[in-house]
Amino acid sequence: MSKWQYTKGLHDLGRGCYSYLQPDGSWGWSNAGLIVDGEANLLVDTLFDLKLTREMLEQMRAAVPAARSIGRLVNTHSNGDHTFGNQLVKDAEIIASRACAEEMKEKLGGLSPAEYYAKNGPLTVERMYEPPDWIVWDDKTYRGDAYATFGWGCDVVDLEVDPDTFEVKLHKITAVQPGYGRFVTARYGQASLAQGN
Repeated sequence: MSKWQYTKGLHDLGRGCYSYLQPDGSWGWSNAGLIVDGEANLLVDTLFDLKLTREMLEQMRAAVPAARSIGRLVNTHSNGDHTFGNQLVKDAEIIASRACAEEMKEKLGGLSPAEYYAKNGPLTVERMYEPPDWIVWDDKTYRGDAYATFGWGCDVVDLEVDPDTFEVKLHKITAVQPGYGRFVTARYGQASLAQGN
């Protein structure tokens, strides 16, 4: 059995890198990362709501003393399951691509996150996506309805941290979100293309 298991919670990847996983990874169940060097730290994304983000931060703070106060937060993209917990790290410097920042501001009615929070209070999630009863899908066996909605992506942050001053120089953020859905077999892929998906 592999050393790395896809289980909920904080996972020490070594050399100051941690991942926080939320199986099953479908809609709203995003993952996050933590990078620490001494007392400096960088959080990669928050979660979909305050409860989930608070639980994640509590686990990080219990396991990693440097995480007691998040200094920098990278939002890989503006989707709520990566940003709605930002207010729990309100003293952190937020790093995002220009497109991500513009999308977040647009979603907040033209206000910055700090302005929105001051005016409206905390963001809340009132309802999460629930698939219709007729959608049945098993991730373990890949059996069921071929058109259940799944999302995937890859986020890469290229940055440089000065170990003496803890200054962070952001070189590039690449976020690939290639649409939603996945082909399980060639037959499903052909059917999806035939329907214009």
